[in-house]
This record gives sequence, C-alpha cells and structure tokens, in this order.
Amino acid sequence: MAKLGTEKRPAIVRVQTEERLHEIVSIFEKHEWKFIIGLEPDKPISPYEKEKPVLSSPMFSYPL
Repeated sequence: MAKLGTEKRPAIVRVQTEERLHEIVSIFEKHEWKFIIGLEPDKPISPYEKEKPVLSSPMFSYPL
C-alpha cells in the first residue's frame, strides 16, 4: 500500500471553515503532501473525527 499523502494515496480532509481550509492547505503544501480537501460547513463532525483529528495521526506529527 502506498504511503498516505502521496500521488497514489492522497490524504482526504474535510473542514468546516475557510480559515481552517487555508491553514490545512498551507501545512500540506509546506510538507509537499498530496491531498484532497473539501469545505463542508453544514456537515456536523462525527464523534470519531472529534476524537481523532487528521493531524493527530503519526504521519502528521511535527512541530507547528
């Protein structure tokens, strides 16, 4: 399986605000990670997503 954040396996991220969208885009571009991002302001965040935000995975552990 390809690494997350590559051409073959881009990270898929959903955000609720444009501010957060720009923040995530800048982080991903800084690290040259491939991603698909969607702005979904009306979609509630599931309890799982609240507990496990995308940037808490080992791939994304770095000093901000």
